[in-house]
Amino acid sequence: MADNRTEKATPRRRQKAREEGQVLRSRELSASLALLTLVMVLAWQPFLSWRNQWRALWCNLLALATSGDLQSPLPALRQVALMAARWALPAVCAATGVSALASIAQGGMNFSTKALMPKFSRLSPASNLGRMFSLGGVSNTLKTLVPLSFIAYLCSGLIARDWTQMTLAAHVAPAAAAAWILSRLFEVSWKASLIFLAWSGLDYFFQKLNYERSLRMTKEEIRQEGKDTEGNPQNKRRIRKTQFGVVPVFETTS
Repeated sequence: MADNRTEKATPRRRQKAREEGQVLRSRELSASLALLTLVMVLAWQPFLSWRNQWRALWCNLLALATSGDLQSPLPALRQVALMAARWALPAVCAATGVSALASIAQGGMNFSTKALMPKFSRLSPASNLGRMFSLGGVSNTLKTLVPLSFIAYLCSGLIARDWTQMTLAAHVAPAAAAAWILSRLFEVSWKASLIFLAWSGLDYFFQKLNYERSLRMTKEEIRQEGKDTEGNPQNKRRIRKTQFGVVPVFETTS
């Protein structure tokens, strides 16, 4: 039966799939867009102003530690937490918003109660082990290893390129060394984000092909759907013949 599914899905078939929770969404694509947004927002923030704020906080903590007034570490931890939240909160909010918009753009707003129904087969250790060592499990593992291998190649290339500067880092001022390290971290971050984005886009393309293939229908299913939607053609012809046969009777008796 699966080999005979050569027809494209009808709108009713697609609507039924959405009601059952079968919506095309790639979590990898949303996550890669969120990661790229996070990196760009953190890099966009004025580094000098944040460096001065962190330096002021560090000096304040050192003053509290040397003066002996630091009876409880809670005020110091509160200051550090507030500074970290002020620094990371805009980037996290932007990344969350981009991830939500990407998810909506892929499949729209869809809420299905059938998708919330518990599936006890997922709790079976035998089925989970079989799914782990199946072709799908191996494919998921390869989908993770392939971009990581590209990122490892990227890091090795950057190390080979900047090896001379890395060996001379001990003779550089701490501020200049910190700026150089942060610039390299930013370079690795945005290039790795682009790698994840490109790979997730390719994975989304293949997921879309598999999704469309899973929605295909047979010609018999399309005919049956037409009967259910518009009615059985034989019954419609029988009713039409009956109507045409009844009308003359009433005309002659009148």
